[in-house]
Amino acid sequence: MYKELILQWTSELKTEIDDSKLFLLSNYCSSIATNGIQKGFTNIKGAKNIVDRHVGESLFLNECIHKYPNVDNAKLIDIGTGVGVPGIILGIMNKNYLVDLLDSNKKKIHYLKSVIENLQLNNINPIDQRVEDLGKDKKEFYEYAVAKAVAPLSILMEYAMPLLKINGLLFAPKGSDSRNEAYNVENASKELACEIIDIIEFPRNFTANNQAIIVVKKLKKTPGHFPRKSGIAIKRPL
Repeated sequence: MYKELILQWTSELKTEIDDSKLFLLSNYCSSIATNGIQKGFTNIKGAKNIVDRHVGESLFLNECIHKYPNVDNAKLIDIGTGVGVPGIILGIMNKNYLVDLLDSNKKKIHYLKSVIENLQLNNINPIDQRVEDLGKDKKEFYEYAVAKAVAPLSILMEYAMPLLKINGLLFAPKGSDSRNEAYNVENASKELACEIIDIIEFPRNFTANNQAIIVVKKLKKTPGHFPRKSGIAIKRPL
């Protein structure tokens, strides 16, 4: 059931996929449909919705990442990963990536550890930590950051920029208000030494929500007073 739905997406996106990746994606969908929903980590139910919203959108994100010069053995951070989307899917599709799944919810991290162990995803690592603290421990460590449905764009930029290497990229899937968000981050861009370099809209036949992926590039070293203390980015956004 899941395999057929996933293949519809790979065909539409012209994404190459082998049997081992298809097997892993299908089994991951099964885990979301049982344990993920049962534990309350996602409210997306039904095989088609799970594949469309979790796998399909992540496969499109993967294609967007590959629009840019790709780094062999790249390090990618999924901020606020939740049920593991999109990080697990990106890790399955890019075995040469080291993918860290970041979430401060211990129950979600426990669930992700079981998924990773069951599917033997050796290139994926769950991290139980607040993003502001990780920004101090792994400053300028990652080539890529992704964050789906976590926070407004200016806050995501503040979370991601300390973690990214210079010229690193943040990919932020956003809903119908994506362009308005992009127009309101001028101050954050200046403070964090980054800029929006692309807004990639989902094809109309893929989504009814006018979604887009906003791509932000880190231009130079993040000022030393970032990351700010936990919770400040939300209380006092740039």
